[in-house]
Amino acid sequence: MVRTITVEVCVCTQCVLHGAMNIIESVESMRRLKYEMRHKTRVELSTISARHPEAPPLVKINGEAMENATCQQVMESIVSYVSKSAK
Repeated sequence: MVRTITVEVCVCTQCVLHGAMNIIESVESMRRLKYEMRHKTRVELSTISARHPEAPPLVKINGEAMENATCQQVMESIVSYVSKSAK
């Protein structure tokens, strides 16, 4: 069974200026490294455009909002979801 993790990254001007593109690149790198295949998890990456997020960049992982997100926090959250669903 393949699990799916949905990652949505806001690409409004504020979020892009605060590192949204770096987050997108990090998630894409994870996908290219075949992380998904090793962990039987598919990471779906998409972009959204929030209106005036209070603490950019805004990232949603499986619908759970993460404000002021960093690459490291997003990667840790993805790994955490994989660990939880493996149990």
